[in-house]
Parts: sequence; C-alpha cells; structure tokens
Amino acid sequence: MSDADENERLWSGFSVANELNPAQRHRWRLVVSELTTLPPAATVVDLGCGSGLLLSRIAAARPAGRLLGVDADPTALRYAAERLPSAQLVRADLDAETAEPLAEADAVVCSEVIEHLERPLHAVRLARRLLRPGGRFVVTVPAGPVTAFDRAIGHRKHFTLPAIEELLVSGGFRIVRSYYWGFPFHTLFRIGVGALPSAAGGFSDDRLGGWQRAVFRLLDALFYLNAKSRRAGRQIVAVAEPA
Repeated sequence: MSDADENERLWSGFSVANELNPAQRHRWRLVVSELTTLPPAATVVDLGCGSGLLLSRIAAARPAGRLLGVDADPTALRYAAERLPSAQLVRADLDAETAEPLAEADAVVCSEVIEHLERPLHAVRLARRLLRPGGRFVVTVPAGPVTAFDRAIGHRKHFTLPAIEELLVSGGFRIVRSYYWGFPFHTLFRIGVGALPSAAGGFSDDRLGGWQRAVFRLLDALFYLNAKSRRAGRQIVAVAEPA
C-alpha cells in the first residue's frame, strides 16, 4: 500500500471516531479557550492542521476571524478544504527549515504535532516568524512514556513541562503559562490505550456502534473533572509569546 493510499485509509476510516474522541475534543476545547481574548477578526494559523477539525472549532468560536491551515499531507488538506472552504490551506513540511510564513498571525496553534517531528525547533521558529508582536503561540503535546501505540501513530518523543518550555524559549518565545492536564481520568485513559493498543481499532468509523459511542460520552463527561497542574497529567498545554 502506498503512503497516499494509507493516508486515505486513515483519514477516511477514522474521521468520525477522531471527531468524537473525548481526548481530542477536550484538547480542542483547551486550545480554543486560550484564544478567547483575541480580537474578533484575528488571524489564526494552525500548524499541522490535518483534516481541519481543530480549525473548524476555532471557526465556530471566532466566525469573523481569518483561518490558515498548514500541513504536509495532501489527503488531509483535501478533507480540510471540504470541511472549511473559507480557510486558506497550504501544503508545507514543518520539519523543513525553509518553510516560509504566508500570513502575519495574531495566534498560531500547534496541537499534537511537535511529537511527530524530527526537527521540532523548525516548526517553533516558523511560528515565531508568523506571529505579530504580542501574538500568541498555543501548543499541545503528549506527556508520559511513549508506548507501542504512540510509536505506531508516529510519535517520536513525549515531553515534560521543562522540555517543552525549553524548546519554545529556544525558538524565540517567552512562556506565558504551561501546565499538565488530564489527571486522573485522561491519564487512566492513556494508560489503558498504551496497555491495549489493539483496542483502538475497535473505534474505527465502520465499527463505531452504540457501546463505543456510550464509552466516548462517559469519558467526555469525566474529562471535565480532570485537573490542570504543574505536576501530573498526560497532556501538556503551553502558551507563549514572542520574546
């Protein structure tokens, strides 16, 4: 199977499941909450936008804003264009130092992307070049050990708060705030997925039945009880501004 065929299979076979996944939904909620103080017509860039699910949440919260998505995968960008015809979408490799900014942004988001990159500092520096003075960079990355499931979906490394803060500072940013999120329920969910990686296949779109949706609804409710802290959680959120 070619890379293009595999990408098509993944984006089409897990599209609904990805949209309903409570871990994704709460990550998107946390990112959108960090953009609430932006002007209504602010320009927001999503580095590693995939099929545009996060961009669609940002569009719903900020209908007057300008949205730009960047991704290396043409299949993902095709799905994003169908979902958000008004957004500007650009194909670019975030691992490439030569990637150039195409807009002056009020905010850049990069959610669950940096852990996939061989040279994540290139993406951080691109965000720095994109941002206007006083702009905001919102990053989410996984914390905790890299499991077999994580490696299977392309994770190269996971982060600690000091490690992600060091990366952002190295790229020209000042940390505004950063925290772990997800203890206890998201943490238990991540441990379970790591212990039973094959279970993820039971949540593909063609197998997404009533009990799977019920599990998602239960987890979604429980995840509102998760804590933000400097000590515990399998999810990291960092907000930075140009230094």
